[in-house]
Amino acid sequence: MKILTPQSRLYVRGLIMFIAITYFSTHAGIVFVAFSVLFLIQKRWSNNKSTNDHLFIPKALDSAVYKGCVMAFGNDNYLHNPEASPSFFIQLKSGESLNKVWGVDLKRVVRAKGLIIGDSVELVYKGAIPVLIDQRIPNTNETRKVTRYKNSWDAIKVISS
Repeated sequence: MKILTPQSRLYVRGLIMFIAITYFSTHAGIVFVAFSVLFLIQKRWSNNKSTNDHLFIPKALDSAVYKGCVMAFGNDNYLHNPEASPSFFIQLKSGESLNKVWGVDLKRVVRAKGLIIGDSVELVYKGAIPVLIDQRIPNTNETRKVTRYKNSWDAIKVISS
């Protein structure tokens, strides 16, 4: 029997931290700031866990660039987790490190730019685009339109001289 939902567990944890900080602190200003920061971190964590975004990039970040040599790409469940939603990845080698960039839109980029293994590229995050999807209503056969955000990407082939 579950007594607390995951969301309420976060708030209980926050309350416990607040009480602990208040008990061990003698400065009210520090307590207020610490509690505020803790609350915002928990709120952001809980919001991030509930999204379907395949790559979490803070909304304040307008762009991100990943540079490297394409080592692999393909379809798979996000982070190769069988329970995760389908996604697409590009594995880049930059120096000695291997990094995987995940996103459904990367499949379109690979096709549009004709990327092949061995190409030197810069993957450029263009931002989140709102899309309407059909979401199934639990315990019914009905769906409703909801807005979700799809990360948009571009690639630039780098010609080495």
